[in-house]
Amino acid sequence: DELLSFLNVLLMLWFSLKYIDSRKTVHLFASLFFFYLALLSKETALVAILFLPAILYFRGNYSIMEVVKKTIPYVFIIVLFLLQKKLLLANAAGMTPDDLVNYPYRESDVRIPMAFLLFAFGLKLLFFPHPLRYDYSYNQIPAASITDVFVIAGIILFMAGAVAIIKYYKSRSPVILGLIILYISMAPLMAFTILRGGIFAERFLFFPSLGFSIAIVSALAVLFKTGVTEKISSLKNF
Repeated sequence: DELLSFLNVLLMLWFSLKYIDSRKTVHLFASLFFFYLALLSKETALVAILFLPAILYFRGNYSIMEVVKKTIPYVFIIVLFLLQKKLLLANAAGMTPDDLVNYPYRESDVRIPMAFLLFAFGLKLLFFPHPLRYDYSYNQIPAASITDVFVIAGIILFMAGAVAIIKYYKSRSPVILGLIILYISMAPLMAFTILRGGIFAERFLFFPSLGFSIAIVSALAVLFKTGVTEKISSLKNF
C-alpha cells in the first residue's frame, strides 16, 4: 500500500508539471486522478499536497500566492476522499491497540527522544541501506533517553537541516527542495512515534527517498559542475 501510494504520487507530480508546461487540461485531470488513487492506496499520500507547492516554488518564478492557487484543485480531491471515507466507514473508530510489541515507545519520556533517534536512523538507511529487516517491533531498536548519543545526533541533524531550509529557501536551490520534501515526508514517521509510541518501518522511507534523491543528485551536480538539464550525447560524455 505504501509503495503503491508513493508511485501514484510520483505520477501525480509528473502530470502536474506537464500541465504547468503544456496547459493541457488532460494533464491536470490525470494528475488529480493519480492523487486520488494515491489516497485510496494509503493516506500517507496526504503529504503530497505540500510536495506540489514546494516543487512549483522552486521550479518556476511563482509567488507563494500563485503556488497556493495552483494547489487548490488537489485540496478538493482530499475533501472528496475524506467525505468518501466518512460515508463508507460511518462511525467505525480506530483504536490504538494495547500492544507493546508494535507500540514499544508508549512511555511519555521516550517518545520525543525516539522520534529524533528514528529520524537519524532513517537517514542512515537512505545513505546506506544495510542491514535491512522486516521487523522493527519491541526492542529491535531499544528505547533511548534524551542523553543517548544517537538521540543527540538525531537532534543535531534535524536542526542542521531545518536551519539550512530557513536560511537558503529563497535561493530556490534543488538541494533545499530535496531537504524540504525529505522533512515533510519524515513528519508522519516522527508523529507516529510521538503521538502513539509506534515502531519504525522501512516502508516509511519510500516518500523521503524522493527528497533524498533530489538533494543528493543536485549536490553531486554542483560538486562535479554538471548541468542536470544537459542532454547527454554519448556514454563517454555521461
